[in-house]
Amino acid sequence: MGAERPLGYDPLLGQGRDAQDPYYEAVKDEGDVGVPLDVRALGFWLKGLFGAPATADIPTCT
Repeated sequence: MGAERPLGYDPLLGQGRDAQDPYYEAVKDEGDVGVPLDVRALGFWLKGLFGAPATADIPTCT
């Protein structure tokens, strides 16, 4: 993961006698996140993604 904050440039601003100082654009976050996945840790990642399990008693028709 990495973040950068590049200097902005606007061709309409800063023309003429009173040149405008450069400004910072919005922060750009780019990168990849890898999640290690194995059989033992699958429940851990599912609980983190979906939250704690919720169960309900549903009557069955027979």
